[in-house]
Amino acid sequence: MANPQTENGFTGIANELLEAFSVIDLNGYESKFIFALIRRTYGFKKKTDYISNSQFVEATKLYKAHISRTETNLIRRKIVTKIGKQIGLNKNWEQWTQKDGVTRIGNSVTRIGNKKLPEMVDTKETIQKKLPAIAGLEDKKKKMKPYQEPSIDIETGELIKETDNGGKVMKELIAWAEKRRGGKFLNFAKQMTAISKMKNGGYDPDEIKERWQEMEKDDFWKEKGLDFMSVVGSFSRKPLKNHNGNQ
Repeated sequence: MANPQTENGFTGIANELLEAFSVIDLNGYESKFIFALIRRTYGFKKKTDYISNSQFVEATKLYKAHISRTETNLIRRKIVTKIGKQIGLNKNWEQWTQKDGVTRIGNSVTRIGNKKLPEMVDTKETIQKKLPAIAGLEDKKKKMKPYQEPSIDIETGELIKETDNGGKVMKELIAWAEKRRGGKFLNFAKQMTAISKMKNGGYDPDEIKERWQEMEKDDFWKEKGLDFMSVVGSFSRKPLKNHNGNQ
């Protein structure tokens, strides 16, 4: 039986923001996205953070395509802000807009512009009407490469293919760890494999660093030497408190 207790972790958010959410129109997807965003930012005492679509999928159980579209809509409505890879809530709720382009300010309602914004409906008919106006769109779409997670040979631990997004984060973590160790890893590919497993498990770089620093204090690891293979093994034995709302 579920028995949540605040001593096991809680998320602090201003009452004014909660009251603003009580009057803004959100559909089911948007509500799930917002709750997941609040949990992954304010839940870790952060205003913004890098949260991948895969983490939102895990938190909301929505398809990745729905996550991407929902994020775009919330940014367009100025409820969510995103600068680079950092995403968070727009605390200035007076800038938020309703679905019909209406901005709520206190108890008054102000309509943006003089004309009602058209309904955004993705239908086969409207898409077909728009495509001819964009020269060479189909050729450009064929050249676009789909996003792929890092692919690693399970037997050898060698990195087969690396994306700009995931690979950069992993390399930054390795550089951070090598600086703390005072030397480079001999088994670089295996370190990438271990970080990839933690990333796919939903742990972000800050959580991985937190566990590393926790293990650094143990005399056993001081003598043996700490690496990310040890850290990923530690997560399987003892997950971080409050990770994804568990433990």
